[in-house]
Amino acid sequence: MSVAVARKDSGGGLKLRFGVVLCKLSSPYLFPDFLGKDIELGIVVLDALKSCTVSRNLELGSCIHAAVLKSWLQTDVFVNNSLLDMYMKCGCVEYARELFDHMPDRTVASWTAMISEAVKLLERFRSRDVVSWTSIISGSVLHGSMHEALLVFFRMQEDGVAPNEVTIMSILRALETYLTNGYFTEGIQLFSGFCFDGEGRYLTPETIASLLQYCGHFNHLKLGKQLHGYLIKHGFSSSIIQNSLINICLIKNDEFHEALNLLKDIHCNGGEMRPDFITMLTLIQACSNLSFIMPGQVIHGYITKAGLICDIFIQNALIDMYGRSGKLDLAEEIFAGLPSKDLDSWNSLIAAYGINGNGRLALQAFTKLNNSSPHRPNAITFTNILSACSHTRLVEEGYEIFKSMQKESGKLEEAEAFIKGMTLKPSNDAWYALLGACGFHGNVCIAERVAEKLSIQDPEGIVWRIALSNIYGYRGHWEDAERVRAQLRQLEGVKKGRWSTVEVDGKMCKFMVNDTRHPESKSIYAAVSMMVEHASECALNQL
Repeated sequence: MSVAVARKDSGGGLKLRFGVVLCKLSSPYLFPDFLGKDIELGIVVLDALKSCTVSRNLELGSCIHAAVLKSWLQTDVFVNNSLLDMYMKCGCVEYARELFDHMPDRTVASWTAMISEAVKLLERFRSRDVVSWTSIISGSVLHGSMHEALLVFFRMQEDGVAPNEVTIMSILRALETYLTNGYFTEGIQLFSGFCFDGEGRYLTPETIASLLQYCGHFNHLKLGKQLHGYLIKHGFSSSIIQNSLINICLIKNDEFHEALNLLKDIHCNGGEMRPDFITMLTLIQACSNLSFIMPGQVIHGYITKAGLICDIFIQNALIDMYGRSGKLDLAEEIFAGLPSKDLDSWNSLIAAYGINGNGRLALQAFTKLNNSSPHRPNAITFTNILSACSHTRLVEEGYEIFKSMQKESGKLEEAEAFIKGMTLKPSNDAWYALLGACGFHGNVCIAERVAEKLSIQDPEGIVWRIALSNIYGYRGHWEDAERVRAQLRQLEGVKKGRWSTVEVDGKMCKFMVNDTRHPESKSIYAAVSMMVEHASECALNQL
């Protein structure tokens, strides 16, 4: 039985409190006489070691250690930690280090004892530089002693030693651990104490941006806004920081309007600060998911004035955005104005035609790509054109393209390499397209790698899991297919409701399936029913 359990179970029921007795013993040679007695030995040893530590009685503590080595207690982690603490408090660093090196199990308490005494030893040095302090901080973080690392960091500040890059990265790792484990209040306190020493000298915009990225990664928009509030309040403001917060709003939190408002605020009150290329590209992609076009047009105008409109990535994103918004004329205008068209440009245009039900135009663009362009179609191209043919019932044309794909199966690996090598983070659409192509060719290996990527970018995704399950089934991997289906059933049981948006008189309205919270919901549903009934009658008349 563990010493800790023994101590908990015994309470105050021991007839003799040998710990108190041992504390008063004047002879260190009496302790071994108790080893054969019918008592809770572990509790006695812990109490005795505590007494030796308080009284700095190294001689008695060493005798207890010798007796422990001859009993079952030599492997007990709590006894070893008490011995370690005793040696460190008595100033026997070499003995403590030897014991630490031979401990079978080292817990956080073991590391804490070593770190605490290392700090005390460091304080005895006349010259304490940043390397000395950073070594202790890095060691503390490495072994999970985050609290001790922060205490050492603040002691370092009190000593007037400025941290270096290694110090800062260690503290950032400690903060990341706080955020990951849900200690948001502690994270805020740490952030405040870390950044604002009165001069704000410890954090660069880049390191602050990394903190905001942590918030975005763990889907903590509220915490990101709080951190941003601290920054503004204390005069920390740069384009890097502002761009990071915009990305937090967009990457995982779907706060499109929040991001647009922040962009407006930067433009009006940010002085010389301007959003960078990555942020503007992310904003365009976000606008592609909205049900109305006005925010996208505002971003388009802003990009034009900022001189970013000539970038091919920006232009391709605009083609995609206008295509998804039903503005094919604007998508075609941008495409026609491109001085040089890459494969993404063609893919965006073909996808735009397909989304809007213009299968013939999609086929024309696909033909031009094959006949007059130096680029060759990849998996994304084939997926887009097949989707366009499917939506517009161009079955024969789609089948001919499908047969040509059989000769292009090697393109899957090329497509995968292309997506991985993209300068910007690939969107989910790119991975979805590649997964669809894997389904056409029954390529399980690449499909599994794509699914691994999507499990990170879209952890609650339903569509890609269905596609993966179908691929497994097509290849006869029934156990794998059932495993993915089980994930789907679990997700559907806990799936959160998704919002849709629609523009009404220039204002955005949000709603869910079977949503009745709108004050005019009855009239809305009545109008929808009439529309469905009218559409059904029109369909019947055409038969």
